[in-house]
Amino acid sequence: MPRKVKIGLAGIYFESFWGFRQSQYAQRRERLRRVCEKMGFGFVAQAEAFTDAEAAAKAARRLTDKADLVLLDVATFPAGKVAGAFFDSLDVPLALWGRDESEHGTHIGHNSFCGVNFLASNLALTGRRFRHFHGRCDSKDFRARLRTAGALIAAAMDAAGSRIGLFGEGIVPKFFDIDISPADRDRRSRRWNISFEPITIKHLLKRVEACKESDVENALPKFVRPFKAISVPPASIRAQVRLMLAIRDITREADLASLAVRCWPELPDASGVWPCAVLSALNESGVPSACEGDPGGALDMLLAGKLTDRPVTLLDLVDFDERDNAFAIWHCGPTATSWSDRGGAKLIPHDVDGADSRGRPAPGLPAVVDMQFKPGPVTMFRTLGAVDDEFVVQGRIVPAPKRRISGCFGMLASPAVYGREAQVGAIRDNIIQRAIPHHYAAARGKLFY
Repeated sequence: MPRKVKIGLAGIYFESFWGFRQSQYAQRRERLRRVCEKMGFGFVAQAEAFTDAEAAAKAARRLTDKADLVLLDVATFPAGKVAGAFFDSLDVPLALWGRDESEHGTHIGHNSFCGVNFLASNLALTGRRFRHFHGRCDSKDFRARLRTAGALIAAAMDAAGSRIGLFGEGIVPKFFDIDISPADRDRRSRRWNISFEPITIKHLLKRVEACKESDVENALPKFVRPFKAISVPPASIRAQVRLMLAIRDITREADLASLAVRCWPELPDASGVWPCAVLSALNESGVPSACEGDPGGALDMLLAGKLTDRPVTLLDLVDFDERDNAFAIWHCGPTATSWSDRGGAKLIPHDVDGADSRGRPAPGLPAVVDMQFKPGPVTMFRTLGAVDDEFVVQGRIVPAPKRRISGCFGMLASPAVYGREAQVGAIRDNIIQRAIPHHYAAARGKLFY
């Protein structure tokens, strides 16, 4: 039976700020305990808020042993040295919790938000990821944030011990933003024993060459069955089936829970085909498979797969329609065909390999899965650090406008962030200002709120 996620609480204050009393922290501790109980979380808290470095470090070590996510109640503007002692000794995901001064009937007596601002800036300078909570813990926004964080951490706990296969020599060229830093890889391994297992392209291609023709013949009907139309040569389809069988067999032998495949430039050059349809088939079969060698995407798809029994995918957010408050999501073609609308999925040549004489996309190597997503609710997210923070948006797929580029495509309307309706312009600004990686795990339905 999966272990219940435990929420931890500690409080920090500074003695020279008037108006603070331990009874205020005790009241918030009790409110948060009740909220956690109603939401199905465990709860562990420090008895009193701290104001010195020694107590801060002691509290952090205790909560590291007992909690899965720790909220730091920033009761007043804090001493940086004391906060630093807490941060240095804490080795679980962290959230800063502040509030309006009006909670205590004053406009300057505690300076809680300014304290959160100060601590957040200090953490950003060190590169440390963290979550942010504001206001009463029984508010809709607070509960949505807590539910989201708790669900992702529970998924990571459920994935403990998993092996993620990295096919190829790292991420595709220059896509540095989708990588995971060595420090975050170490935290992820230490917290949940989730490891990355490298598989070279050379080894993969050897397995492709070793595929038996009888196995290809047996797998071919199932591979092509989901496609409403096919416009690539039979030899190319067989090449993709061989690639799929090789990846599938390596995945089973190595007991891999999810995959990240460096899908270009080596694989198309060596095999003569794009592996997009292969990833689509793997995702349809329940093996979360990210493209472009994205380790963070493979991790997030693994987490998404723990939260739903439907195929998940990896997408780019590519355009915004502020008039209709919608944005476009797309990728070359790794999405499971069950995402398709009534128009069905097609197997066609890749059209981002070049341009014709009129500057329009020219057909390239086979093959990608071409479709528009069927209407319905969708969740997109990217975790940051070692699941220390997340970017999440939920909305509904709506009928898409005419498009020219091939691949898997949809328009997501009515976006919401932590349960609140959001404008796509604000979402766009948030993505850029927070430097969110450009790949997002996506799942059908509303996973969090």
